[in-house]
Amino acid sequence: MTASPPGRHAVPARIRPQTGRNGHGKRPPSSHFLLFTFGCRTPFWLLVCLALTPAMVTMAAELSSTPVVQIIDLQIGFDGLYKLGCWTPVSLTLRGGQTEETGLVELIVADTDGVPTTVVSAPIRLGTDQRKTISMLVRPGQAQGSLQARWLVAGQVRTQRTYTMARTTRNSQETELGAGADHIPAGLPATNRLLLVLGPAPGIAELVQASQMRDPWAATRIAHTLDTSRMPVLPSGFEGIDTLVLTTSDPTLFDPLLKNPERLRALVLWVEQGGRLLLFCGRSAPDLLGPDGALASLSPGRYQRQIPLRNVLPLETFSGAEKPLARSRLNLRVPKLTDLSGQILAYAGQQPTDLPLIVRAPYRLGEVVFAGIDLDLPPFRDWSGRPSLLRKLLDWPLQENVSKQQRSQIDSTGGDLIAQLRNALDQHLTGISTLSFALVALLIVGYIGLIGPGDFFFVQSLLRRMELTWVTFPLIVVGTSAGAYWLATTSKGSQLRVAQIEIVDVAIASVRETAGPTEAASPAEFTGTDKAKPQPAGLIRGTVWTHFFSPRAARYDLTLRPRLPGQTAPQATSTNTALLSSAANHSESIVSWLGLPGNALGGMQAGGAQTTLLEHGYAFGQSLQSLHGLPVQVWSTKTIQADWTASGTLPIEMELSQTSDHLLVGKITNRLGVELTDCLLIFGRWAYHLARVSDGRTVAINDDLQPRTLKTMLTSATAGDRVASRITDDGTAPFDRFSSDVTRIVKAMMFYEAIGGVNYTGTLNRYQHRIDMSYVLQTDRAILLARAPGTGSQWFDADKPLKSNQDQHWLFYRFVAPVQK
Repeated sequence: MTASPPGRHAVPARIRPQTGRNGHGKRPPSSHFLLFTFGCRTPFWLLVCLALTPAMVTMAAELSSTPVVQIIDLQIGFDGLYKLGCWTPVSLTLRGGQTEETGLVELIVADTDGVPTTVVSAPIRLGTDQRKTISMLVRPGQAQGSLQARWLVAGQVRTQRTYTMARTTRNSQETELGAGADHIPAGLPATNRLLLVLGPAPGIAELVQASQMRDPWAATRIAHTLDTSRMPVLPSGFEGIDTLVLTTSDPTLFDPLLKNPERLRALVLWVEQGGRLLLFCGRSAPDLLGPDGALASLSPGRYQRQIPLRNVLPLETFSGAEKPLARSRLNLRVPKLTDLSGQILAYAGQQPTDLPLIVRAPYRLGEVVFAGIDLDLPPFRDWSGRPSLLRKLLDWPLQENVSKQQRSQIDSTGGDLIAQLRNALDQHLTGISTLSFALVALLIVGYIGLIGPGDFFFVQSLLRRMELTWVTFPLIVVGTSAGAYWLATTSKGSQLRVAQIEIVDVAIASVRETAGPTEAASPAEFTGTDKAKPQPAGLIRGTVWTHFFSPRAARYDLTLRPRLPGQTAPQATSTNTALLSSAANHSESIVSWLGLPGNALGGMQAGGAQTTLLEHGYAFGQSLQSLHGLPVQVWSTKTIQADWTASGTLPIEMELSQTSDHLLVGKITNRLGVELTDCLLIFGRWAYHLARVSDGRTVAINDDLQPRTLKTMLTSATAGDRVASRITDDGTAPFDRFSSDVTRIVKAMMFYEAIGGVNYTGTLNRYQHRIDMSYVLQTDRAILLARAPGTGSQWFDADKPLKSNQDQHWLFYRFVAPVQK
């Protein structure tokens, strides 16, 4: 071994690095030398490709990840608030891709049973990188669900986005989901009261805070928005709104309504069909109530000019407030309206018509409360009596809290009268019975006894051959299965069964109601064939609740064909039949499912989203007039709903006037072609029992008819289908929350507030709130409540009627007519 050079360590020969070709020691080439050598010997084009590779990969990834159309925003409800089980507006914003496309938008949301429902838009054309906002309607049925938006081209899904419903706070963006997740606010209970304030805040929040019900299922919620460009384009979009409040101190907010007549038409039609509107219009009246104003068609009179208001005492008296308005520097100008319809509740001057300040006016089947002031401006803004004035305008009671006993009743019945009505319809399905829980439990115990100890003792003691259990056990299973099927078939039946309720409301229009600008916004109108005496066209509204039983698992394609009285009656004259057929042909209907309020099983507020065994859901047709592929499981029921409207005048004449003591005189003539039964003529707090009004008969309303209070007539022992067993000292029957008397429940819904509301029924009536026409009794209008024979409107499954020979039908009519003073 040789010595190592100075400064170096000895390295064994077997691991010593190799030297040069001649064995001389040389240092290995450096990395810079190798890179230089590689660059000199590599083609130029390969170097370019290597340098551009990262940029090309990034560009390709961006191109492949960019969809043709993007869903960039979705807003639901009004200010994020909406009711479950009601048609709800959805505003969806799309952004086009790199090429122009024409496609459809689908919105998918679960109904109350957890079955997906689909609403499809009209064809949409999107240009390159174009943004477009569209308005649609959905009907959410679960508090904890999701909403899926999809963009389809030629039937293929190109883009989709799922939004999860989560509880949110009003003052923050905190949700039950993680940060960055797509979410929308969860729906409110159907038993909530929802107010929509459009315009500057008038102080309703203070009123709600002071009189709020402590229970969340009965709370009052306020949706406040300043954007009229996102209002619904169909009147059904306002279904979940109890009262719409318009404040007009900033008239520019309503310019989008003039630019989009479709949204203005939807607002007007909603009021006509039973909506309640509170309109504040002071200094902006020349712009909004004038001949070309956006709200001219909603005014209870014709705008004339602005007049200074020097005396505010009428407003203070009307409100009942303890403290007066500040009169220093009082400089108010209010609109003067002429040709008024309705009741003048507050006025300045010697006569009510001098300067009307507050007017409650009928609007066909709806109501408009007009106040010619601006509550969001001084001096009303700082007035302590403003909540009292709002309470009188909204017609709210002083106390809205319910007792503990009523609260427990509401919890057990689903919180709303519609839940009791659905249960009553289920019990009226003819030929179908439900096995009691005790019987089912007994049969299960018997089955366990048969396959266990029964089989054991049989093969051991009688047959004495244990191996025969391989024969007896299958025989027992097959036999009990066959018996269970026979028992189910016997109790459930093998035929379709239908239980249906229909309420038809007819507004017999006065000349004032049909001479205004609302005619242009109404559906196609018609009058009679007598051109010498043209009849003003009224409005007809129908509400149909149908509960049907399916004996087999099937999918139904359902549409509704409205049917008015006299169409099928052989005694109807040709003129009347043509008139009624014309009304049905010009009707507009919207169909849907009917939800179950509350937290009970199947309720829309039940904890957790319900699931379904069905792989595919069903879809609503264009304009929401049909249901396609509605699935119903074997031996199951489904509750569906339809709302239809038509313009026209039914051949019934009501010529009524009131006396000095606020009683009625006049006559009623029936030319409908059918006999009306169970007739009540209602005016104010009084009701006249007319019994029957035959076809062609004229009934005189005079002193021979003794009126009784409306509450007494609607809550008497004989007011329902069956005579009530319990009677109080005043002759009325207490409301039974477990009763299946359909007529008694429907009458309570139709005049809920007039008979005492929650204090009488022990439950709410919020889900189908527009059925309650108690507010009509506060105006100069009378209502003829009657029942009519026949089945009413008819559902069709494709071209086949949805009916059997043992169906149950309840058909009610309410004719609303003006009363002359």
